[in-house]
Amino acid sequence: MSVRHRPSIDELILHPHVAVSYVENEGAGVGIVQQARRPEPCAGTVDHRIPNEEYVYRWTQKNFAAQGIETHKRCHLRSLVYALSNLHDLYKGNKNCKMPRKVMIYSKSSDVVKIIARHRRPGSECLRRPLDQDDRRLLEKVLRGIRRLLKMGPEISIVQTKSADPAATKAVTLSRRRGRKACAGRQKHNQKLQASSSAATGIRNEEEEMTPVSGSINIPSCRVQ
Repeated sequence: MSVRHRPSIDELILHPHVAVSYVENEGAGVGIVQQARRPEPCAGTVDHRIPNEEYVYRWTQKNFAAQGIETHKRCHLRSLVYALSNLHDLYKGNKNCKMPRKVMIYSKSSDVVKIIARHRRPGSECLRRPLDQDDRRLLEKVLRGIRRLLKMGPEISIVQTKSADPAATKAVTLSRRRGRKACAGRQKHNQKLQASSSAATGIRNEEEEMTPVSGSINIPSCRVQ
């Protein structure tokens, strides 16, 4: 009976799964599920020598401008910025230990995956082409995060999510939960504004009713008996 080889930690592949839940002008949620998995012939087997990690983020509409996520695509780019930052912190915190030599980041947005792949090509001049300023800014942050992580040693790939992967499903669930909370926060904020506006309108109406109308007022004379 053959003995199954247990791969060393540096032979493992780190799999961060990134999912985004986005509602325009309402709120956004991001879920990231990060696992270490074994290569062939045991591909897909989770290896717990590197603990699984989960990260969640949420933003209400008032935070969209500060985060630069006014569109669905930009929100996906922003989520990758956070995923790369988390990976950098992980490798930096374990720089004296063996770490996976390969990182494969999964994103559900095929458009974002294609954009990043196109801009990572050697000698790419895509950033010089006419691009939306906010798109370019976030794309540069993603590329900067990739270069910074490459200095730590791992090979990095960004690919489209496999829908049947349990970790991808978990990431989607986390993103939707955070997205619902963000939208609920936005709705509560709007309700408070509406209540304040209604209260102010009621006060103004009362003041208008109490204000005397200027002009002559006929007061009936009283005869003293």
